[in-house]
Amino acid sequence: MAQRERWEVIERWIFVTLGIGMACAALWLLIAHRGQPGRIAGGMLLIPCTFWVFWQLFHEDKLGTDARVGGSERVLYQGWLWGRRLVLGAVALICALGAIAVAILGGPLGAAAALAVFAAIAGWVAAFGGGRVQSFDDDIAVHRERARRYDR
Repeated sequence: MAQRERWEVIERWIFVTLGIGMACAALWLLIAHRGQPGRIAGGMLLIPCTFWVFWQLFHEDKLGTDARVGGSERVLYQGWLWGRRLVLGAVALICALGAIAVAILGGPLGAAAALAVFAAIAGWVAAFGGGRVQSFDDDIAVHRERARRYDR
């Protein structure tokens, strides 16, 4: 196994600390504050963030390699894939319906356009996820690479 660079070791320790802290905070918000919907919602929002941290920690750097896919990696991938599709698909649907409603009710055209653009972006990310760069250029290629890796 190749020696890790210093920044990779630091990054790994940051993800471990962050992941454990976020998991504990989510559990605390969900268990200790049963009658407080705002805190429960905060705990629910921390769950996918915690999930992402552990994904980055254990599995993201394996993409593009021939490393064997383990059971936990496959489960995390499927959970993230369907969670992303459900949440962002719902956001895209709500924004699209909002854009239609604003347009039909004669609201500001800029608001309808902004909601439509946000719906399109959320739908794109729901379907293909994000790539390695902050543009849409490599999203489909990275999506296909992930599908090849995990759908074997």
